[in-house]
Amino acid sequence: MHAIARWHNAVERACARRGDFGLLVLRVVAGGHLVYMTQDNVFSWARMEEFARFLAQFGFPWPLFCAVLSVAGQFGGGLALVLGLYTRVAGLVVACNFLVGIWLVVSKQPYPAAFAEGSRHLDVVLGTVNTGILLLSSLTMALAVRSVQT
Repeated sequence: MHAIARWHNAVERACARRGDFGLLVLRVVAGGHLVYMTQDNVFSWARMEEFARFLAQFGFPWPLFCAVLSVAGQFGGGLALVLGLYTRVAGLVVACNFLVGIWLVVSKQPYPAAFAEGSRHLDVVLGTVNTGILLLSSLTMALAVRSVQT
């Protein structure tokens, strides 16, 4: 067996034994990020009002109510994910919140402007790590399949 295939099999076995740990890390990182990104709106009414004005410019009905509801969904959902409480419900609430945001905000912007605006809010480190993991895992699988075929 080729060295890369052996390495891949060893990694696969290790991950199979620690599948719950991977889900824990995913939950804590995603939930922690949601809590961190919304905590300013939770603890500062001025930031909440700023968010409400942002929603108002995109035609949200009752912008202050929608702002409070959105922040509660993100902060509460993130906290639930971190704590491991009702994770499926929390994930659904967060996903619905973001889908509504995409539908009511991003869909009203012309694409070039939306991409330009979105590029100002990118986390370069997180994106780089994510891309690295994606490329490395794909490369590992491709090389493992190739080594098994030869």
